[in-house]
Formats: sequence, C-alpha cells, structure tokens
Amino acid sequence: MKKLLPLLTILLACHFSHAQSLARTVIGSQGDYFWSPTVSVAWTVGEVMIETFAPSDYFLTQGFHQPDYKQHKVPEVNSDFYNGFSPNGDDINDTWTIPMLINYPKNTVVIINRWGNEVWKADNYNNINVVFKGQNMNGNELPDGTYYYIIKYNSTEKRGWVFIKR
Repeated sequence: MKKLLPLLTILLACHFSHAQSLARTVIGSQGDYFWSPTVSVAWTVGEVMIETFAPSDYFLTQGFHQPDYKQHKVPEVNSDFYNGFSPNGDDINDTWTIPMLINYPKNTVVIINRWGNEVWKADNYNNINVVFKGQNMNGNELPDGTYYYIIKYNSTEKRGWVFIKR
C-alpha cells in the first residue's frame, strides 16, 4: 500500500493538471539550455529527456542517461624495431623482424642500397616466410652495410635504415 500511494498521487496530479506530453528528444552532444515562459530545462551530453509540463507552473521532467558510449580507439601499435640484424646462419637475428607488420598483413617492404637502387621488395611481409634475410631478389647475399627501407601499410609510409652485419 505504501508503494501504491505515491504512484496514485502522481497519476492523479498529471490527470487533473491537463499536462501535455512532448515527444522524446535526443539532445545534441554539446548540451544546451531551453527556456520558455512555462519551463526551463538544462541538460548534459547524451541525456534523453521526456518533458511533461502544465501551464500553471507544474511540470514534471523525467530524464535518464543513455548507456555510456565508449569510442573504441584503434590501439597504437609500437612501431619500434631493430635497425640491424646479422644473417650469419647462427639462428640468432638471421632475419629482419618487423613486429608491427603482424597487425597490418597487407603491406609492402622495399630495401634500397646507398645508390638508390631497389635490391629487395616484398608484399605481405610476415616475419616468417616473407622476410628480408639480407639477400637481394636473386638470392645473393648483400654486402654488409647500411640499407634504406620503405614500409607501406594502412595508408602509412615509414622510411629509415637497416644495417646488415654478418
């Protein structure tokens, strides 16, 4: 009975006040303030308001929040990797590993010598079977030294150098 009495009071108040109900409104993301001779309402980001008001200074505002919207950010991928490797057959650092390309399977890696000649190129570099082993496109070992790379993935291009030391 205690729970029924407040509900009955609200229903009777709404019925005898000749209240008007406005349609549900989704309010803009910046929030705003509304004022008229009969009602003034302020709201915050993402709040949905149902306003019911009467011309004789009686008004009832029901507000409830939508579930939190969480923007899913693309995690930043650590783009650090070693700028050198030693393809000498000892099974330690024999290939040039680029860990970030695991997250971008569609990629292109180009290796250029100091004269600007492309000596190696591969699509879909995956650090396993498509990997730079210090050899040119014919399978011949490249001399020790500094080479330059261009890595293209996800509309991004990275440039830098890689050192081969056997």
